[in-house]
Amino acid sequence: MPKTKRAAKTSRRGFTVLTAGLTVLALLLIGSGMWYNRAQDAPRQFTIATGRGDIVVEVYPALMPVTVANFQRLVEAKFFDGLTFHR
Repeated sequence: MPKTKRAAKTSRRGFTVLTAGLTVLALLLIGSGMWYNRAQDAPRQFTIATGRGDIVVEVYPALMPVTVANFQRLVEAKFFDGLTFHR
């Protein structure tokens, strides 16, 4: 059964209101810090000192939280100190 023009217009209006409402909710969550913890999810930098200069590594906890946590735990435990890196 085909929709009437009035029903289609009402349906689009409802979708627009729903989309606007979800956008406002997302902005409120981001602004309040509930969605994104800037201090915890901010990129972190580690420096690898080599005989040919330093290498700065930047990691992103928001993208790979488990990997970054493991890497940071190993750095704090001094696992990499004195370790020879090779290709």
